[in-house]
Amino acid sequence: MPHRPTNRHLLLPSQVSRANLPHHSTAKKSAKFTWNDDCEQVFQKLKTTLTSPPILHKSDTHQPLLVYITATDHTVSAALVQDVNGTQHPVYFVSRTLQDPETRY
Repeated sequence: MPHRPTNRHLLLPSQVSRANLPHHSTAKKSAKFTWNDDCEQVFQKLKTTLTSPPILHKSDTHQPLLVYITATDHTVSAALVQDVNGTQHPVYFVSRTLQDPETRY
């Protein structure tokens, strides 16, 4: 079975951070989890984020590009990003699942 890229970290903007997720307070075994309005609000925000991929922006040739590279045992991915007024915008993204022989190198 081929492996799929798992680049979820590229899809999650900084506004959906671990600090915003209420379930992190229940990491202890003694803590009891209760679904409340805060949980529902964060869950809806996360669903919207995961189902709204970032839109690629046109590159500004006068601005530097940032390169993010991710590699796992079965995938290789790269993203070109430009910082515009403190917000990083994706310019280009590529992801590839490695073939079985390629996973041995």
